[in-house]
Amino acid sequence: MSTETKVSLRPADQIPSDQASPRIRLAKILSELFAPLVQVLAQSALVLRHATAAAGLGWWLFAAFFGSVLPMLFLIYGTRRGSWLDHHVPQREQRIIPMLVILSCLLIGTGAFALSDAPNTIRALFLSLEIQLAVLTAITRWWKISVHTSVAASTVAVTAWACGPLAALAVAPMAPITMWTRTHLKAHTLPQATAGVLVGVFLGAVSLPHLM
Repeated sequence: MSTETKVSLRPADQIPSDQASPRIRLAKILSELFAPLVQVLAQSALVLRHATAAAGLGWWLFAAFFGSVLPMLFLIYGTRRGSWLDHHVPQREQRIIPMLVILSCLLIGTGAFALSDAPNTIRALFLSLEIQLAVLTAITRWWKISVHTSVAASTVAVTAWACGPLAALAVAPMAPITMWTRTHLKAHTLPQATAGVLVGVFLGAVSLPHLM
């Protein structure tokens, strides 16, 4: 049996909280805190920080709906239907359709931003997220790369782009912490988590400046 199959069949995040060790419970909490759809909220806030208060909040809510709320509703719907185990979709073979749906949500959001004359920064962020998710989806067809670590790493790149290197240094520990949560929960192997970080940092750092 392959390592990936073992990871898919026995994820520690499927252990009920009342039966889990303190480290498992901590890893589960941090895994939710640093989940990709939560990171989209943080990244959107970062790139909109120079917008006026009212306009910035409006665009952030817009981004939250297409980049987080709508995808999460779909993931919850799939979980309740029994299409996958939970909103993290732990089995690789079941991830392609959810990833394509989330990509569609981002694309619709980008189109709505373009029609609404949204700030260039939020449009660039959504385009960057679409490129990142498209790459991750292609890889997931054959290998269970970590979306958690990829998006966490891209948050560091977004922070550097939006707020400067010192701010990026402050949030940089998020990437290794997310790697720890996903490997400790047996949701991913160390190579899968590391590859996610590399994809997130590279695509975030390269794509954002060229999409403005």
